[in-house]
Amino acid sequence: MSNITQASILNSQDNDVNEEHNIEDQNSNLSYESSLIPVKSNKKNDDTDNSSTHFIQTNDASQGKYIENVTNDSTQQNNDNAVLLKYKEACSVGDLKTVQELIESGIIEINHDYDNIDGISGLHLASVNNRLSVVKYLVTKKADVNYKCLNTLSTPLHWAARYGYVYIVDYLLKVGGADSTLVDSQGFNLLHLSVHSSNIMLVYYVLFFLVDPEYNHNHDLGKLDINAVDNNGRTALLWAAYQGDRLSVDALLKFNASTQIVDDQGFSPLHWATAKGQIKIINILIEYGSDVALQTNEGKNIMIIAEEMNTTIQLQQALYESGFDGNCLPLKKYFSKPKGAKMVVFITPTILVGCVFKAFSMMNFFLSLCVFVIPLLLITMKLLKSYVLPSFYLKKTFRKKKNSDQIIGYYSFQSMVLKTPFMLGVAGAIIFWILYCHLFKIIPYLNKKEGLLSHFLTSFQFLLFTITSTVLLIKLVYSDPGIIPYDEVNHEQSRQAIAELMKCGKYDSKNFSLETCIRKPLRCKYSGFHKKLIARFDHYCPWVYNDLGLFNHKLFIFFVISALLTGLSFYRVCMIYFDNLPDVEEELCRKHRIILLGDDDEFCNGFIHDKFTFNILVWILLNCIWVSILLFTQFMEQLKGTTTYEFIELKREMKRQEDNATNSYVNVFFETAPEELFKPSGNGEDEEDDTGLLPDIEQNGTSTNVLTTTMNASTRKLCFGPCLALIGLDQCIALLKRRRSHLLLPTNYGWKTNLKDFWLTTNLSAPIFQRIFSLHSSPPQMALLNGQIVDYFELYELPRHLDEYEV
Repeated sequence: MSNITQASILNSQDNDVNEEHNIEDQNSNLSYESSLIPVKSNKKNDDTDNSSTHFIQTNDASQGKYIENVTNDSTQQNNDNAVLLKYKEACSVGDLKTVQELIESGIIEINHDYDNIDGISGLHLASVNNRLSVVKYLVTKKADVNYKCLNTLSTPLHWAARYGYVYIVDYLLKVGGADSTLVDSQGFNLLHLSVHSSNIMLVYYVLFFLVDPEYNHNHDLGKLDINAVDNNGRTALLWAAYQGDRLSVDALLKFNASTQIVDDQGFSPLHWATAKGQIKIINILIEYGSDVALQTNEGKNIMIIAEEMNTTIQLQQALYESGFDGNCLPLKKYFSKPKGAKMVVFITPTILVGCVFKAFSMMNFFLSLCVFVIPLLLITMKLLKSYVLPSFYLKKTFRKKKNSDQIIGYYSFQSMVLKTPFMLGVAGAIIFWILYCHLFKIIPYLNKKEGLLSHFLTSFQFLLFTITSTVLLIKLVYSDPGIIPYDEVNHEQSRQAIAELMKCGKYDSKNFSLETCIRKPLRCKYSGFHKKLIARFDHYCPWVYNDLGLFNHKLFIFFVISALLTGLSFYRVCMIYFDNLPDVEEELCRKHRIILLGDDDEFCNGFIHDKFTFNILVWILLNCIWVSILLFTQFMEQLKGTTTYEFIELKREMKRQEDNATNSYVNVFFETAPEELFKPSGNGEDEEDDTGLLPDIEQNGTSTNVLTTTMNASTRKLCFGPCLALIGLDQCIALLKRRRSHLLLPTNYGWKTNLKDFWLTTNLSAPIFQRIFSLHSSPPQMALLNGQIVDYFELYELPRHLDEYEV
């Protein structure tokens, strides 16, 4: 009968240890294999953010039940009191009318609305079920907000905090005057219980308004010590580490939670994180000064705990990413500064490309591939991984050898290529070798045969495009993608953001940045590369080793166009060069027709007389193919008014909607706003959300909040889906595909308006030519959206659509 099942909206991937969330009584001798530690298992621990909200049990007989059973268990003992049952049920389901009738008629006494067995009040039930309207009514009727139920000595504030109901907690504190310093029978205060809920939004709320010593008004709400311990000596950080809740761990450490405090067993947060096998949490704790050599009361360090809990692989990986080897000793680095190591990685592709194509030009392709190229690549990668990458990039994957307990670590090719300057080095290698071929092979030969001025215009055109591409590439590498500034120490800015979002019912991770603790503007994303929010984020590009956003997106398009023109002009120069080479016998050309894909005389001449330049040209032409696809994809996104990141998020949201339709709902954004906030008029109609990036979709005349299956259907059935995704064709197909249902992109204002928004600056008085070729407006965060000038640093609502455009 109870409606407490709403608490499941914050459940996460931590189901495999949910049964073991039992805490021994403080007077018992808590052994290492106690119920607080996950049962040993051979199951691999995933390095995910386990934000479990399951209620923490205890071994106290009065605490051995979930809160879900409170209403039924307690009320079954009071079957003779049907009125009290009706009242409790009304408080649980949010039936304000019934609650008002029972209170105002005097049938239920406001300060004795509970039985004498469990002492659970109506305010407890309304709080734990997120019934804000009932909570407001009971508080206005002078209900005791600090009343403790008999079994757990928990207040309504505690019950709301256990399930992460931020709006209830906020109202009880600021309006109801609840005492935030009270603890329950286990010594849990408001901060402990907020961490137990794993709702990071509530954790941040408590930290900013109740823990932060700089907040002048927190004495009015009650001041909490971030290092306060419960009956077993456990701080909020210890609990967050045990739960595998990386977000809460990170938040607590930002407010200087101690990593050195241990519980009654001598376990530190690092010990609990090791027991859980949480790589990211171990990294964060070590970064904030956790002692890797600390031992528990039983003399166990993290290595022993990892062995007993079968998390050795995760610990080894976490230690390596933190700069330690398997024995907790600092890694040896061969470069004192990361910049030197990055420069080596950047230069390596240029040397490799020259050696590889030289080998191909000197011997048979397959022979050179097996004898020289593959060994060279393997040796180079081995040297980079062993001596260069550890100086700046520590993202290895660890696993056990087959038929052995030995743990080995390796860099995945994908991470090595995409997360280092390697691909930037490939771009540099392209520029270097085409210039080499042009300056030291093509021009000298043509000058000797026909004179320097014979093909001056073609050569000049090639050099112009090449120099332009080089300059644009350098500018892209060092460009600001659109970093949104914020003051890390200005907590008042964060408090104002929380208050504003609470007021409009949008205090969740979609609108509040968990990394920077500021209100998140629309169309932005937190960059793992820059560790900052990027305005109108498009994507991270390994070819330029930088993010692409509002400030440098247009620059990137210019670079791609210039790179494509450079490749085509190089092809033209090479064709002139090959045409002037000595003619090859037709029989010899026919012999190599399979390799040359035809009988073209120019290709045959180049292949026979200058195989190195020929190989470079083939490589350039292959690059021109995917560059053309990239340019087409970017142009299609401009037509639709979206970015690469927004398009990917649309597909992810569609997948989430489909999963939620078939499975239990997973609240990935920590949304806990009560329904009443969206029904201000009381007519039962939800208030329209005009600021979200995922608008309702009209399908067969019915308004839904689920994206149509058009996008998935367009790529799911294709056997080459991964290949298409690699080169960006999946996005083109999805954007072009049309079905009966309509997909509405919230930032699509029609192709003409979309193109103007992207290409034109906000300087309306400037000539069109100047507005197109200016990289950004002044100030740079100002840009056009639906033809209106908006500030992308403070973009919290999208301009209204005048018409709906079908995609």
